[in-house]
Amino acid sequence: MAAKNQWHNRRVLLTGGTGFIGANLVRRLLAEKATVFVMSRNISDAWRLEGILDKITMISGDLSCFADIDAALAKSKPSTIFHLATARVSEDPTNFPLFISINTLGAHHLMTAAKNAGVETLVYAGSQLEYGQSNRPHLETDRLEPDTFHGLTKAAATLFFQATARQTDFSVAILRLFHVYGPWESPKRLIPTATRAVLNETTLRMTQKGIRRDYVYVDDVVEAFLMAAERPDLKGEVFNIASGTQTLNEDIVMAIERHTGKRLVVEFDAYPPRPTDTIFRVADIEKAKTVLGWHPQFDLDKGLCATIDWLSKYDRGHRKK
Repeated sequence: MAAKNQWHNRRVLLTGGTGFIGANLVRRLLAEKATVFVMSRNISDAWRLEGILDKITMISGDLSCFADIDAALAKSKPSTIFHLATARVSEDPTNFPLFISINTLGAHHLMTAAKNAGVETLVYAGSQLEYGQSNRPHLETDRLEPDTFHGLTKAAATLFFQATARQTDFSVAILRLFHVYGPWESPKRLIPTATRAVLNETTLRMTQKGIRRDYVYVDDVVEAFLMAAERPDLKGEVFNIASGTQTLNEDIVMAIERHTGKRLVVEFDAYPPRPTDTIFRVADIEKAKTVLGWHPQFDLDKGLCATIDWLSKYDRGHRKK
Protein backbone atom coordinates (compact mmCIF):
# COMPACT_ATOMS: atom_id res chain seq x y z
CA MET A 1 0.00 0.00 0.00
CA ALA A 2 1.03 3.62 -0.55
CA ALA A 3 2.84 5.12 2.43
CA LYS A 4 0.63 7.13 4.79
CA ASN A 5 1.00 10.96 4.67
CA GLN A 6 3.24 10.61 1.62
CA TRP A 7 0.84 12.71 -0.44
CA HIS A 8 -0.27 15.30 2.13
CA ASN A 9 -0.02 18.76 0.47
CA ARG A 10 2.04 17.26 -2.37
CA ARG A 11 1.45 19.13 -5.62
CA VAL A 12 0.39 16.77 -8.38
CA LEU A 13 -0.48 17.36 -12.04
CA LEU A 14 -2.54 14.87 -14.03
CA THR A 15 -3.10 14.70 -17.74
CA GLY A 16 -6.13 12.61 -18.61
CA GLY A 17 -7.63 13.38 -15.22
CA THR A 18 -11.12 13.68 -16.72
CA GLY A 19 -10.92 10.12 -18.05
CA PHE A 20 -11.94 6.84 -16.44
CA ILE A 21 -8.73 5.91 -14.64
CA GLY A 22 -7.75 9.53 -14.09
CA ALA A 23 -11.01 10.33 -12.28
CA ASN A 24 -10.42 7.45 -9.87
CA LEU A 25 -6.82 8.55 -9.32
CA VAL A 26 -7.92 12.15 -8.66
CA ARG A 27 -10.35 10.96 -5.98
CA ARG A 28 -7.70 8.81 -4.31
CA LEU A 29 -5.20 11.71 -4.32
CA LEU A 30 -7.77 13.99 -2.73
CA ALA A 31 -8.39 11.34 -0.08
CA GLU A 32 -4.63 11.37 0.54
CA LYS A 33 -4.78 15.20 0.94
CA ALA A 34 -2.72 15.96 -2.16
CA THR A 35 -3.01 19.29 -3.99
CA VAL A 36 -4.38 18.25 -7.37
CA PHE A 37 -4.19 19.99 -10.75
CA VAL A 38 -5.78 18.50 -13.87
CA MET A 39 -4.74 19.56 -17.37
CA SER A 40 -7.46 18.87 -19.91
CA ARG A 41 -8.06 19.81 -23.53
CA ASN A 42 -11.82 19.83 -23.00
CA ILE A 43 -12.60 21.01 -19.49
CA SER A 44 -16.32 21.13 -20.22
CA ASP A 45 -16.43 17.32 -20.56
CA ALA A 46 -15.52 16.63 -16.93
CA TRP A 47 -18.59 14.60 -15.94
CA ARG A 48 -16.48 12.01 -14.18
CA LEU A 49 -15.25 14.70 -11.77
CA GLU A 50 -18.72 15.72 -10.65
CA GLY A 51 -18.85 16.58 -6.96
CA ILE A 52 -15.12 17.26 -6.64
CA LEU A 53 -14.43 20.05 -9.15
CA ASP A 54 -14.30 22.58 -6.32
CA LYS A 55 -11.51 20.56 -4.69
CA ILE A 56 -9.13 20.56 -7.68
CA THR A 57 -7.69 23.10 -10.09
CA MET A 58 -8.53 22.59 -13.76
CA ILE A 59 -6.07 23.88 -16.36
CA SER A 60 -7.05 24.14 -20.02
CA GLY A 61 -4.34 22.88 -22.35
CA ASP A 62 -3.46 20.72 -25.35
CA LEU A 63 -0.63 18.18 -25.16
CA SER A 64 0.29 18.88 -28.77
CA CYS A 65 1.14 22.48 -27.78
CA PHE A 66 4.38 22.87 -25.81
CA ALA A 67 3.40 26.36 -24.63
CA ASP A 68 0.21 24.95 -23.05
CA ILE A 69 2.19 22.31 -21.15
CA ASP A 70 4.80 24.82 -20.05
CA ALA A 71 2.07 27.11 -18.76
CA ALA A 72 0.35 24.25 -16.92
CA LEU A 73 3.59 23.34 -15.15
CA ALA A 74 4.28 26.97 -14.27
CA LYS A 75 0.83 27.21 -12.66
CA SER A 76 0.78 23.85 -10.89
CA LYS A 77 4.48 23.56 -9.88
CA PRO A 78 4.10 19.80 -9.36
CA SER A 79 6.57 17.45 -7.76
CA THR A 80 4.82 14.54 -9.50
CA ILE A 81 3.13 14.17 -12.89
CA PHE A 82 0.73 11.36 -13.74
CA HIS A 83 0.46 11.20 -17.52
CA LEU A 84 -2.74 9.34 -18.43
CA ALA A 85 -3.99 11.35 -21.41
CA THR A 86 -4.32 9.46 -24.68
CA ALA A 87 -6.13 9.94 -27.98
CA ARG A 88 -9.60 8.35 -27.85
CA VAL A 89 -10.57 8.13 -31.50
CA SER A 90 -11.15 5.39 -34.07
CA GLU A 91 -8.36 3.73 -36.03
CA ASP A 92 -9.51 5.52 -39.18
CA PRO A 93 -6.44 6.75 -41.11
CA THR A 94 -7.72 10.32 -40.90
CA ASN A 95 -7.10 10.14 -37.13
CA PHE A 96 -3.45 9.06 -37.41
CA PRO A 97 -2.10 12.63 -37.04
CA LEU A 98 -4.12 13.03 -33.83
CA PHE A 99 -2.67 9.81 -32.39
CA ILE A 100 0.83 11.10 -33.12
CA SER A 101 0.25 14.61 -31.80
CA ILE A 102 -1.33 13.51 -28.50
CA ASN A 103 0.31 10.16 -27.74
CA THR A 104 3.84 10.67 -29.03
CA LEU A 105 4.51 14.37 -29.58
CA GLY A 106 2.60 15.10 -26.38
CA ALA A 107 4.91 12.75 -24.47
CA HIS A 108 7.96 14.55 -25.88
CA HIS A 109 6.56 17.96 -24.93
CA LEU A 110 5.59 16.83 -21.43
CA MET A 111 8.93 15.19 -20.68
CA THR A 112 10.88 18.21 -21.92
CA ALA A 113 8.78 20.63 -19.87
CA ALA A 114 8.94 18.40 -16.78
CA LYS A 115 12.74 18.30 -16.87
CA ASN A 116 12.92 22.06 -17.30
CA ALA A 117 10.51 22.60 -14.39
CA GLY A 118 12.40 20.34 -11.97
CA VAL A 119 9.61 17.75 -11.62
CA GLU A 120 10.74 14.90 -9.35
CA THR A 121 8.81 11.94 -10.76
CA LEU A 122 6.62 11.12 -13.75
CA VAL A 123 4.41 8.05 -14.08
CA TYR A 124 3.14 7.20 -17.56
CA ALA A 125 0.07 5.12 -18.37
CA GLY A 126 1.21 2.76 -21.10
CA SER A 127 -1.01 0.20 -22.79
CA GLN A 128 -1.29 -3.52 -23.42
CA LEU A 129 -1.75 -2.49 -27.06
CA GLU A 130 2.00 -1.89 -27.22
CA TYR A 131 2.39 -5.67 -27.37
CA GLY A 132 1.44 -7.77 -30.35
CA GLN A 133 -0.46 -11.02 -30.17
CA SER A 134 1.05 -13.88 -28.22
CA ASN A 135 0.31 -17.41 -27.05
CA ARG A 136 2.05 -16.90 -23.70
CA PRO A 137 1.85 -14.29 -20.91
CA HIS A 138 3.32 -10.93 -21.92
CA LEU A 139 6.61 -9.97 -20.28
CA GLU A 140 7.90 -6.41 -20.04
CA THR A 141 10.94 -7.52 -22.04
CA ASP A 142 8.83 -8.71 -24.98
CA ARG A 143 9.44 -7.08 -28.34
CA LEU A 144 6.83 -4.40 -29.01
CA GLU A 145 4.77 -5.33 -32.08
CA PRO A 146 1.52 -3.33 -31.85
CA ASP A 147 -1.39 -4.21 -34.12
CA THR A 148 -2.98 -0.77 -33.97
CA PHE A 149 -1.88 2.76 -34.65
CA HIS A 150 -2.93 3.66 -31.10
CA GLY A 151 -0.60 0.97 -29.75
CA LEU A 152 2.20 2.06 -32.06
CA THR A 153 2.12 5.66 -30.84
CA LYS A 154 1.89 4.56 -27.20
CA ALA A 155 4.90 2.29 -27.71
CA ALA A 156 6.81 5.17 -29.30
CA ALA A 157 6.08 7.28 -26.22
CA THR A 158 7.32 4.48 -23.95
CA LEU A 159 10.60 4.25 -25.87
CA PHE A 160 10.99 8.02 -25.71
CA PHE A 161 10.45 8.08 -21.93
CA GLN A 162 12.94 5.25 -21.45
CA ALA A 163 15.61 6.87 -23.63
CA THR A 164 15.23 10.23 -21.90
CA ALA A 165 15.37 8.64 -18.44
CA ARG A 166 18.61 6.84 -19.35
CA GLN A 167 20.21 9.94 -20.82
CA THR A 168 19.22 12.40 -18.09
CA ASP A 169 18.69 10.24 -14.97
CA PHE A 170 15.10 11.51 -14.79
CA SER A 171 12.68 9.46 -12.68
CA VAL A 172 10.08 7.84 -14.93
CA ALA A 173 7.93 4.74 -14.42
CA ILE A 174 5.81 3.20 -17.17
CA LEU A 175 2.74 1.21 -16.15
CA ARG A 176 1.58 -0.96 -19.02
CA LEU A 177 -2.13 -1.27 -18.24
CA PHE A 178 -4.24 -4.20 -19.33
CA HIS A 179 -8.07 -4.22 -19.36
CA VAL A 180 -9.05 -1.87 -16.53
CA TYR A 181 -12.65 -1.84 -15.30
CA GLY A 182 -14.64 -0.27 -12.47
CA PRO A 183 -16.48 2.95 -11.56
CA TRP A 184 -16.49 5.72 -14.19
CA GLU A 185 -15.55 3.32 -17.01
CA SER A 186 -16.80 4.26 -20.47
CA PRO A 187 -20.48 3.25 -20.82
CA LYS A 188 -19.61 1.72 -24.20
CA ARG A 189 -17.36 -1.02 -22.84
CA LEU A 190 -18.43 -4.58 -22.06
CA ILE A 191 -18.97 -4.57 -18.29
CA PRO A 192 -21.02 -1.34 -18.11
CA THR A 193 -22.94 -2.32 -21.26
CA ALA A 194 -23.73 -5.82 -19.99
CA THR A 195 -24.69 -4.55 -16.53
CA ARG A 196 -27.07 -1.98 -17.96
CA ALA A 197 -28.52 -4.59 -20.30
CA VAL A 198 -29.29 -6.74 -17.27
CA LEU A 199 -30.73 -3.88 -15.25
CA ASN A 200 -32.80 -2.56 -18.18
CA GLU A 201 -33.71 -6.01 -19.54
CA THR A 202 -32.40 -5.28 -23.03
CA THR A 203 -30.45 -7.44 -25.49
CA LEU A 204 -26.67 -7.42 -25.18
CA ARG A 205 -24.89 -7.23 -28.53
CA MET A 206 -21.37 -8.71 -28.47
CA THR A 207 -18.48 -9.65 -30.72
CA GLN A 208 -17.66 -13.28 -31.50
CA LYS A 209 -17.18 -15.88 -28.79
CA GLY A 210 -13.73 -16.85 -27.54
CA ILE A 211 -12.20 -13.40 -26.91
CA ARG A 212 -10.12 -13.22 -23.73
CA ARG A 213 -8.84 -10.26 -21.73
CA ASP A 214 -6.84 -9.71 -18.58
CA TYR A 215 -9.24 -7.67 -16.41
CA VAL A 216 -7.84 -5.55 -13.55
CA TYR A 217 -9.92 -3.46 -11.15
CA VAL A 218 -9.34 0.28 -11.21
CA ASP A 219 -8.56 0.62 -7.47
CA ASP A 220 -5.64 -1.77 -7.92
CA VAL A 221 -4.42 0.31 -10.87
CA VAL A 222 -4.62 3.53 -8.82
CA GLU A 223 -2.57 1.90 -6.09
CA ALA A 224 0.09 0.97 -8.65
CA PHE A 225 0.32 4.60 -9.79
CA LEU A 226 0.89 5.83 -6.24
CA MET A 227 3.46 3.14 -5.49
CA ALA A 228 5.39 3.84 -8.70
CA ALA A 229 5.44 7.59 -7.96
CA GLU A 230 7.07 6.91 -4.60
CA ARG A 231 10.06 5.29 -6.31
CA PRO A 232 12.47 7.99 -7.58
CA ASP A 233 14.97 5.23 -8.35
CA LEU A 234 12.91 4.04 -11.33
CA LYS A 235 14.54 5.23 -14.54
CA GLY A 236 12.24 4.17 -17.35
CA GLU A 237 11.18 0.84 -15.84
CA VAL A 238 8.08 -0.82 -17.35
CA PHE A 239 5.56 -2.74 -15.25
CA ASN A 240 2.63 -4.83 -16.42
CA ILE A 241 -0.40 -3.86 -14.35
CA ALA A 242 -3.00 -6.59 -14.66
CA SER A 243 -4.55 -9.47 -12.77
CA GLY A 244 -2.32 -12.13 -14.31
CA THR A 245 -5.45 -14.10 -15.29
CA GLN A 246 -7.34 -14.04 -18.59
CA THR A 247 -11.10 -14.30 -18.77
CA LEU A 248 -13.50 -15.04 -21.62
CA ASN A 249 -15.95 -12.26 -22.37
CA GLU A 250 -18.71 -14.86 -22.13
CA ASP A 251 -17.59 -15.65 -18.58
CA ILE A 252 -17.80 -11.96 -17.71
CA VAL A 253 -21.42 -12.00 -18.85
CA MET A 254 -22.19 -15.13 -16.82
CA ALA A 255 -20.57 -13.56 -13.74
CA ILE A 256 -22.75 -10.46 -14.14
CA GLU A 257 -25.81 -12.70 -14.41
CA ARG A 258 -24.73 -14.51 -11.27
CA HIS A 259 -24.19 -11.30 -9.29
CA THR A 260 -27.49 -9.74 -10.38
CA GLY A 261 -29.58 -12.90 -10.34
CA LYS A 262 -30.89 -12.08 -13.81
CA ARG A 263 -30.43 -13.63 -17.24
CA LEU A 264 -29.19 -11.78 -20.31
CA VAL A 265 -30.30 -12.19 -23.90
CA VAL A 266 -27.03 -12.09 -25.89
CA GLU A 267 -26.56 -11.56 -29.61
CA PHE A 268 -23.09 -12.77 -30.61
CA ASP A 269 -21.25 -11.72 -33.79
CA ALA A 270 -23.07 -8.37 -33.70
CA TYR A 271 -19.78 -6.55 -34.37
CA PRO A 272 -16.92 -7.36 -36.75
CA PRO A 273 -13.66 -8.60 -35.23
CA ARG A 274 -10.99 -6.01 -34.37
CA PRO A 275 -7.19 -6.40 -34.14
CA THR A 276 -7.48 -6.09 -30.36
CA ASP A 277 -9.88 -9.06 -30.12
CA THR A 278 -7.60 -11.98 -29.31
CA ILE A 279 -8.15 -15.50 -28.03
CA PHE A 280 -5.17 -15.18 -25.68
CA ARG A 281 -4.33 -12.06 -23.65
CA VAL A 282 -2.72 -12.19 -20.23
CA ALA A 283 0.14 -10.43 -18.47
CA ASP A 284 3.00 -11.74 -16.40
CA ILE A 285 2.87 -9.45 -13.32
CA GLU A 286 5.81 -10.86 -11.39
CA LYS A 287 7.96 -7.76 -11.94
CA ALA A 288 5.33 -5.43 -10.45
CA LYS A 289 5.06 -7.75 -7.45
CA THR A 290 8.81 -8.05 -6.95
CA VAL A 291 10.03 -4.52 -7.70
CA LEU A 292 7.05 -2.36 -6.70
CA GLY A 293 5.66 -4.66 -4.04
CA TRP A 294 2.29 -4.34 -5.79
CA HIS A 295 -0.31 -7.10 -5.71
CA PRO A 296 -3.89 -6.86 -7.04
CA GLN A 297 -6.28 -6.86 -4.09
CA PHE A 298 -9.45 -7.39 -6.12
CA ASP A 299 -10.21 -10.70 -7.79
CA LEU A 300 -12.78 -10.64 -10.58
CA ASP A 301 -15.75 -11.51 -8.35
CA LYS A 302 -14.93 -8.79 -5.82
CA GLY A 303 -14.26 -6.21 -8.53
CA LEU A 304 -17.41 -7.04 -10.48
CA CYS A 305 -19.52 -6.86 -7.33
CA ALA A 306 -18.17 -3.37 -6.57
CA THR A 307 -18.65 -2.27 -10.17
CA ILE A 308 -22.20 -3.57 -10.47
CA ASP A 309 -23.13 -1.90 -7.18
CA TRP A 310 -21.75 1.42 -8.47
CA LEU A 311 -23.42 1.08 -11.86
CA SER A 312 -26.78 0.33 -10.23
CA LYS A 313 -26.64 3.82 -8.71
CA TYR A 314 -25.19 5.76 -11.64
CA ASP A 315 -26.00 6.33 -15.30
CA ARG A 316 -23.09 7.67 -17.40
CA GLY A 317 -21.57 9.14 -14.29
CA HIS A 318 -24.72 10.87 -13.06
CA ARG A 319 -26.50 9.66 -9.96
CA LYS A 320 -29.93 8.26 -10.68
CA LYS A 321 -32.89 10.04 -9.11
